[in-house]
Amino acid sequence: MNKHSSYVKTFKIATDLVKMLFDGGFAILEGKEWSKFRSKVNPFFNMDKLKPLVPAFQLCSADVLKKWNDRISKDGGSSVIDVFPDLEIFTGAILSQLMFSSIYTEQIKQTFLQLAELGTLARIHSKLFSLPGEKYLPTQPNRRANEIVKYARASFTSMINDRLQGKAGAPVSGFETSSTLLTWTILMLAYHQDWQARAREEVFQVLGDKKDITSDDLGKLKVVTMIINEVLRLYPPVIELSRVVKEESKIKDYTIPKDALVTFPVLMYHRSTKIWGEDAGEFNPQRFADGVLKAANGEAAFMPFGWGPRICIGMNFAILESKTFMAMLLREFSFEFSPTYTHAPVVAFTIQPQLGAPVVMKKL
Repeated sequence: MNKHSSYVKTFKIATDLVKMLFDGGFAILEGKEWSKFRSKVNPFFNMDKLKPLVPAFQLCSADVLKKWNDRISKDGGSSVIDVFPDLEIFTGAILSQLMFSSIYTEQIKQTFLQLAELGTLARIHSKLFSLPGEKYLPTQPNRRANEIVKYARASFTSMINDRLQGKAGAPVSGFETSSTLLTWTILMLAYHQDWQARAREEVFQVLGDKKDITSDDLGKLKVVTMIINEVLRLYPPVIELSRVVKEESKIKDYTIPKDALVTFPVLMYHRSTKIWGEDAGEFNPQRFADGVLKAANGEAAFMPFGWGPRICIGMNFAILESKTFMAMLLREFSFEFSPTYTHAPVVAFTIQPQLGAPVVMKKL
């Protein structure tokens, strides 16, 4: 299946939301239009171009860690903290810092929180976005979705106008996958204390008490990288890939007709014992010790951000952002499972902890 031009994206929930918010966008382009645009923006998202963003990642990480430290101090040395809401805000804070060179204002906070709600509405009520005419019915989900779209459009217009008038800095794209990636990473390390200890030891060996972290420092964190890859395998941002066949194709003995919908179950593939071994359902970062390509019995076995030419352009951004936060977290805190935690993953674009992600956080 390497004829990528024969398989185009389906415009379901995600692309409907893009059109609702922005009347179009990069994610819904196809063919030559998409190829031309992607070739222009790709260079801005390679790792070398993203390296200068590490100080901004570090600054926003420090704000979250200070909030947690203040709460721990107030509670007498340890505190049960639901990390997921704060990590969602962390993502918005980085977007605010990079796009508008500003503090994370209440306006920006509310915009990103409401967009997260819109994504959940779209997933839960997906039929509203697929049956002809239903999205125009005056149902409660539709009314709420329209309210959010109206607010988000007005908010982004206001912020962009401020930037054009010189009130804010240069824009940089940001991505929502980091908050869920970080949440599951913290939860996995809260349960697997041995891997948390290994990661912390590595962070101290590489960084010590160094104040300013660089991308070169992050590149030396092999154990942290292994852990992040394993979390991406178990809880990938992209749980399935869907494409419409534009011309009749053959895969081995199977003929796929034109206009057929082909769905590739990434999450199932990531947990296949035939590919990953008998421990496929277990958290074992050691499988990535020799890199991604040697971790499984297949070249395309690891695809948390998609695969092929349309692989998520924000992949490097999310990984660099997540490594920065985890390095800083491991230097300052230890954390373990909270008795109040209930494992209840739910799909709302990304895989999220439906009942929150409380952990017992302690200052080192």
